[in-house]
Amino acid sequence: MAPRKRRAVATCFIFKFPPDDTTKKPQVALFRRTGNVITHQHQYAGISGSIENDAGPLITAWRELEEETTLTNDSLGLFRQVKPFSFDFQGVPRILESLRRGLVVLQNDHMSVARQLATKALNTYINATKKHDLMDRYRWWNNVRFAGWHSWKSGQQSIDATVLSIVLSGLEIIEGNLSSSCPLNKSIIDEIVRALSKYACGRKTTSSRTNTTFQAFLESFSGDAPLEILTISSSSTTTSVIVHMLSNSLRPIEVHVLESRPLFEGVNMAEVFALSASVVGVAAQGVDIVLIGANLTSRTAAVGNKDCSLPAVLTAKYVAPGVKIVILYKKEKVLSFFPHARERTIHRRLRKLRGSLARLLRRAPHSQVNVKNVCFEWVSSDLINHFITEDGDADSKAIWEYAEQAGQKTGQYFANL
Repeated sequence: MAPRKRRAVATCFIFKFPPDDTTKKPQVALFRRTGNVITHQHQYAGISGSIENDAGPLITAWRELEEETTLTNDSLGLFRQVKPFSFDFQGVPRILESLRRGLVVLQNDHMSVARQLATKALNTYINATKKHDLMDRYRWWNNVRFAGWHSWKSGQQSIDATVLSIVLSGLEIIEGNLSSSCPLNKSIIDEIVRALSKYACGRKTTSSRTNTTFQAFLESFSGDAPLEILTISSSSTTTSVIVHMLSNSLRPIEVHVLESRPLFEGVNMAEVFALSASVVGVAAQGVDIVLIGANLTSRTAAVGNKDCSLPAVLTAKYVAPGVKIVILYKKEKVLSFFPHARERTIHRRLRKLRGSLARLLRRAPHSQVNVKNVCFEWVSSDLINHFITEDGDADSKAIWEYAEQAGQKTGQYFANL
């Protein structure tokens, strides 16, 4: 008999949640294993596969799902990713009910902007920290790290870099307030919560610092002619910068707002006019700046942002050769890990605008019409001229270094859980 070999395995489950009814429990699909597997032949289980050559367990899970069921992320969405564990570990810690509810809210919120979602995630984590029962210091520290892991992994993919950065900062604060010599007590936890709340308040200043940095950047453009800026849809970062710029600049400024989203959020911020993405060639003519607020920034300085970002950049470079591509980003949005596949939101956001399409699909439940709503796309770093952060101008080297630091902290706090 061949010796047993330790293997890394990913297991996934398909859940069906009752629509808008929290009193009913979700259903889970289990699959009967064949007689060709090594263990638990003919038993019901989730879908499992060896990680081996895959980049991570999530990639393995999606691969196994497609191989076994033909289902992909077009019809399924990631609900929760558990911290990896080994069989010598006696179980997977359950997350607090308050944390679970907060994570569900984050997953289902497709209207709040990234900054608002990140603030909700931080408040959820602070609330979970308060709710942990008093116990020995070691167990409590492990529990707040597990809560941090779930906060990072169980929200929306588009903000998980920001949430990870927030959680890492929070864990640094918690660790700095934990004394190895004193037993854990309520006063220590209260002090930790106060420190976390102070950090949450401090995050609110990043927008004003970014505004000041961008205002200084505009002074590098000489001349008295109106400065033309092209931006895309609604973004809290770009909106804040533009409002500050219009209030403080003596030079005439014209803002072109391209609309990329199905619910037309860009109309809410347009001060001059809003154009649909289909006329980007017209809107980009003669512009001086294409201004994009980064939703994510990879360690290679590529920028992930809402759909239409890449066409806007490429078209502007073609019709306005002197244009500068300027990225506004917060350092907490830098990815320390490999980017996810393209994220899609629920197709109901598109159907809201096309009532006839929705009625057609309801009449034909077995039709093959597939509505997709791709949210984000990537702009490579070689297309970008300037990165502007809350701490001033940045470059690809600075972004790489920040990603490396975040990666090291991630290993420090989560690797030994």
